[in-house]
Amino acid sequence: MLIVTSIQKLIFRRVSFMGTMDRISPSNVKKGLWKNSRTCTLLPHIQCSRPWCSLHPICWKCGNGNNSVMFCKNCNALQKPNKNINYYDILGIDSTFDLDTNDLTKKYRRLQSILHPDKYASSSENERNISEEYSSVVNKAYSTLLPPLARGLYLLELQGVHLEEGNVQTNPEFLMELMERNEEVGQANSESEIRAVSEKNKKMLNDLIKEASKAFKAGNVEEAKEVLIKMKYFSSIEAKIKVLKINKGYME
Repeated sequence: MLIVTSIQKLIFRRVSFMGTMDRISPSNVKKGLWKNSRTCTLLPHIQCSRPWCSLHPICWKCGNGNNSVMFCKNCNALQKPNKNINYYDILGIDSTFDLDTNDLTKKYRRLQSILHPDKYASSSENERNISEEYSSVVNKAYSTLLPPLARGLYLLELQGVHLEEGNVQTNPEFLMELMERNEEVGQANSESEIRAVSEKNKKMLNDLIKEASKAFKAGNVEEAKEVLIKMKYFSSIEAKIKVLKINKGYME
């Protein structure tokens, strides 16, 4: 009962920002249902098999051990972000290409509401620095996982696969289509022409996103890599179209 009571106090003080109050409740803790939740990282009294649950064993402020990922269970001090924890775990979401971006944004905003440096304006200099560092890491995590291309590239990186600048798509048909699309962008002048080439390019990107999703679900790293290379090319064209719209004054 003492352990459960301690867990309840910690949960209702700190877990709410993760948006998981519906999954971790006193009754669920007693039943052991918290084991299926990613937020077991915030349960310092439980020994979890997940590697990120013990990333901060010693608190920098009070020296207490066996801490949660973000806050010391003893003095409640914000802990330094661990460089070994990946962006998915930081934001408390599954490591997958297909994400609910609305849920991602909600969790990001909740985290930032806790970590924003303004919250630590009256704290020690060390805590202010930590909050700034953590806030920066969370921003980086969010900006990486929100766009499909950056998210896919990050998933490949987690598997040790990196797309270098020299990675090119040599399929003749693809290269021909790419050249034609670039020519269309270069020749587009009127608002209707720019809108048409923009819609065509967006459709291509959406189709590639679907292909990337299938590749990641199938665990086909090589196929995912090839699709993401194509996405890089068409994302580059999308950037050119945006510049063209700005220059022509055709902002949507």
